[in-house]
Amino acid sequence: MINVYLHNKDIFDITEADTLVLPVDGTAPKLIGGIAHKFLKRIEVETLEEIFAPPLEYPFTGYCPWTRIEGCFPQTHFKYVCALGTLSHVPGADHAAVVRSALTDMLVGAETGGVGTKLAIPLLTGGGRLPPLNALHTMLREIEGYSALLDLEVHIAERNKERYEVVKTLMR
Repeated sequence: MINVYLHNKDIFDITEADTLVLPVDGTAPKLIGGIAHKFLKRIEVETLEEIFAPPLEYPFTGYCPWTRIEGCFPQTHFKYVCALGTLSHVPGADHAAVVRSALTDMLVGAETGGVGTKLAIPLLTGGGRLPPLNALHTMLREIEGYSALLDLEVHIAERNKERYEVVKTLMR
């Protein structure tokens, strides 16, 4: 069973989660989004490659590599990080399909990989390519369509109060 929670707070403040999900480009090193950049700054490292063991293999657009960080970075409470390859630069790409594929890979990893099962994830707008309501609808549809054998929690963070108020209407 998967329980989904929507939070109006910064993703780094979701203490209920053991895993931080970082949406990244996934096509090449250093193509990361704002949340990943803030996280790296917070834990005082330069690149994702410094925290992933084994190192990331590119491209991973539509997929989700994981790494355990527990005990390595006292600046965070998260035990795991997963890099969600949510973007595609292919002309005419179906951005919602890329998000769905990466989410499925994340859920499979959470269920079968001996990694975190309480996931803090931002609203996946694909770098602004998906409107917030479409993004949440895509995320919920993919999560609800996945049949988890383990109990999983997905904690969706939306820091912007106005966007939160709009998207929470889908959670009722």
